[in-house]
Amino acid sequence: MKSVLIGTVSARPRERCPVTGLAANYLDPRTGVPYANVFAFREIGKILSHDYVWNEEFGCYVGQEEVASDEDEMQED
Repeated sequence: MKSVLIGTVSARPRERCPVTGLAANYLDPRTGVPYANVFAFREIGKILSHDYVWNEEFGCYVGQEEVASDEDEMQED
């Protein structure tokens, strides 16, 4: 009699959403970035529309940097 190994088939590993850290069930059609929910999808859209800027020091996207106008600089003096 032959022995048969019975076990579970392992599912493909789930990707993590880089925005929320949750398991990602979806892929952004524009970038291919995995995302977990509507909030993460919108945040990816904000990154694409430059609502966030890359910060070299932190190595991540942060809120949009404010550019000081000449008027602001004159008020500080």
